[in-house]
Amino acid sequence: MPEKSGNRGGVGKERILLITLLALLIISLSYIAYTEYIRFGFQIAQEGFVIGYNQGIMDGVVDTVEKIHVETTTCQPIPIMYNNITKYIIDVECLQRPV
Repeated sequence: MPEKSGNRGGVGKERILLITLLALLIISLSYIAYTEYIRFGFQIAQEGFVIGYNQGIMDGVVDTVEKIHVETTTCQPIPIMYNNITKYIIDVECLQRPV
């Protein structure tokens, strides 16, 4: 009697192909999920850095304006230095007062 092993071999090859395709699909989906997770985490961190930077700039500007406002009330020139250059500011109202 002839054996029916030829039919079993076909099923085995189909199974190997199916398992290989499923493995490739799982690897691909895992890679996509991982890269999206990393990108999302980087985006959140970057947004936090930008918000912190902007808040720091605003706090610095507000502090500087408040300090200049307080210090110019005495009608004394206030030095401002930038790149080894010093400029002096004074309140215009102090210049308009009669001596």
